[in-house]
Amino acid sequence: MVARAAVLLAWAWDEAYRQVGKPPISLSRSYKYPFMPDFVKPDYYVVPEEKK
Repeated sequence: MVARAAVLLAWAWDEAYRQVGKPPISLSRSYKYPFMPDFVKPDYYVVPEEKK
């Protein structure tokens, strides 16, 4: 079932790419973001405080 969904999704992306005229993909930079997120302090572990 998952394999069929993956094939269908790949086909849909390919069809959408073809329908918009095959724009050049090499110019896109999906790893560059126009903003920096705020620091999120991790809360999934507890750091023990030092005893005085």
